[in-house]
Amino acid sequence: MSEVVAVVGSSRREGNTEILTAAVLEKIAERGFRTELIPLAGKRIDVCSACDSCRLKKGCRIDDDFQTIYPKLIGAKGIILASPVYSFGPTPQILAFATRASRIAHAAGDAREFRDTSDYTQTYPHPSALTRKVGAALTVARRAGGSATLALLNSFFLRNQMFLIGSTYINVAFGYEKGEALGDQEGVANLKLLGENFAWLMERLYK
Repeated sequence: MSEVVAVVGSSRREGNTEILTAAVLEKIAERGFRTELIPLAGKRIDVCSACDSCRLKKGCRIDDDFQTIYPKLIGAKGIILASPVYSFGPTPQILAFATRASRIAHAAGDAREFRDTSDYTQTYPHPSALTRKVGAALTVARRAGGSATLALLNSFFLRNQMFLIGSTYINVAFGYEKGEALGDQEGVANLKLLGENFAWLMERLYK
């Protein structure tokens, strides 16, 4: 089981987002943690249908690739979400993934059984199954939208009571064509420091 799992929401395999996420994971692995990069490209991640099966049965009824990835988040001690900027926000794939993961984590994190949706909302707030794991987000932008994308990704960690890691600047690098973001020396250095900060907290929490 991987200790740090990074979910990459890009539709491109081996593109800028995947390359830079791998660089962050490399820094974490240097400190002795087992890491895994999971690209969503080519996988089927359906949108949440608000059926409330997660609240009543503490699981998702949608049968797609999400079902094989979510248990890895539960088993990990650290989670990274990465996405390129699509229309000033994260990709639809990673937004769908994060929405479903958060809903299930909140339902599964509570030991109480819920009879119906009103029973669930009346007993709010609920602990998350992801509580107190380490989290970080990063994004790659062609030109703009990095801050808006990070804000949406970071909300996943905050609403699940996770420890959010940062660097000396917002976690954004710039580029479009495959490999182009590696030319953003400041962005790459900032993301590598993100990996070092991530590993630092992991060491103090879990070693």
